[in-house]
Amino acid sequence: MQMTRRLMITLSAAAVTLSPAALTQADPLRPVDPVTRNLVNKLPSSWDGKKVAVRGRDVVSEGTAKRGLAKGSKKYTAEYDNTTWRFESAKNRDLFLENPEKYVPEFGGYCPVALSQGKAKIGRTNQFTRIDNKLYLNYNERNRENFASTPEDYILRAKVNW
Repeated sequence: MQMTRRLMITLSAAAVTLSPAALTQADPLRPVDPVTRNLVNKLPSSWDGKKVAVRGRDVVSEGTAKRGLAKGSKKYTAEYDNTTWRFESAKNRDLFLENPEKYVPEFGGYCPVALSQGKAKIGRTNQFTRIDNKLYLNYNERNRENFASTPEDYILRAKVNW
């Protein structure tokens, strides 16, 4: 009986378009693994406290699909969030220092597609997407393609687990 009720609720929920208000609370039918929840609740593990953020890549650079975010230089660095950030030019470093929150990857560098599924996977610097001047690191090419197709949906679902 309870399983049938869950299935009916799940099916009816799937038929309804989720609003941002509906996504502010976690879905009780799809609980997040406690290990994942504890991992995601930590500070941004992809850079906080590490020697170099985002594997030394320049988060201000435009980057390309083939090579990813440009490699930063030890010559152009900035300190932010208890970590050193590298840049390919002084111009990019200065832009970052003007407004770091604009360039720091969303969700602490975790992949928004994985987060939307209740998983914590660190995104890769060669699988990134910029949406509304925000940087999102995706775990793999498939996740990047899925995210690019409906970013708003993935962002809302990722926020639930974040």
